[in-house]
Amino acid sequence: MALLLFHFGIDFAPSHLVRSDLFAGDWFNFSVIDNGIGIGAYFVGKAFGKHRLAAQISPGKSIEGALGGLLLCYGYAVSCVFFLPLDSTLFGAWAIRYGWLPMLLMVTVLTAFSIFGDLFESQLKRIAGVKDSSHLLPGHGGVLDRVDALIPVMPIAALLAGLV
Repeated sequence: MALLLFHFGIDFAPSHLVRSDLFAGDWFNFSVIDNGIGIGAYFVGKAFGKHRLAAQISPGKSIEGALGGLLLCYGYAVSCVFFLPLDSTLFGAWAIRYGWLPMLLMVTVLTAFSIFGDLFESQLKRIAGVKDSSHLLPGHGGVLDRVDALIPVMPIAALLAGLV
């Protein structure tokens, strides 16, 4: 969990400290979700992964790993609702306005699009015949690997923020 709180991303401050409106403060939460999916997917996939998610695109990803990432994201979203002011995150705002089930469904949709973004970036690298998208971040697959999952998630999250 410490890795989730101190992730290496674009925004280092907790969302309730940088919030100018509901969505702007959630940049941190979405980047944590992005990294949480990766962390949960990696560890659960290594331990239990048997069924390939997209063998032609990214053979190391498993369905079990994706579910592990989803569960970690559920845990993070529920923690935000319980431990942060309810209206300070999109998760809390959705839990108040629509209830727990729709909030968890929203996390599921955002997680799915995060996985799609990661797979899309893997497909682009496969087509280009390269292992890393750049050499600026050695060992991380390149800059695009750090934001690949956020690219499809952010516009959807902005639309969802408009509903509360």
